[in-house]
Amino acid sequence: MRSPGVIYRKYRNIKRKYLYEKVLESRKKCFENCFYSKNLDYTDHLNKNRHIKLCTVNKNIDVCSCPVACNAFISKINKNNLKKEFEDELKDYAVKKYKYPDLLELEWVLDKNLKEAIENPSIIEKCIIYIINILESLLKNIHKNKQL
Repeated sequence: MRSPGVIYRKYRNIKRKYLYEKVLESRKKCFENCFYSKNLDYTDHLNKNRHIKLCTVNKNIDVCSCPVACNAFISKINKNNLKKEFEDELKDYAVKKYKYPDLLELEWVLDKNLKEAIENPSIIEKCIIYIINILESLLKNIHKNKQL
């Protein structure tokens, strides 16, 4: 059985990985990420629904042809908004269950609220963490001596 500290570190690393992936996704040059992008939905003369991607740079309306090659591309997602959106997703149980099931599993394994596990570890948890730290330092010293 792993200690709550080890489980929490794994949780934190997975959470960072998901946030990093969201940042990479937000930096992609695509129509959905552009500040000047606007969608236009209309019904044509044959009563079919149509969708057009428009670019509104300099208040001129034009059809967006290739956002990757566009010189006017400005990302509409900033870092603070992205982080807040990610935290909001983690607060919603349904979203977390669908998008981040491994985080949900690790929270379940901790069997406590994460803040409580960080702020108030039990005496047994403190002892286990202390013993693990001692064993890790011993293993590092043994490994260092083998290399000499």
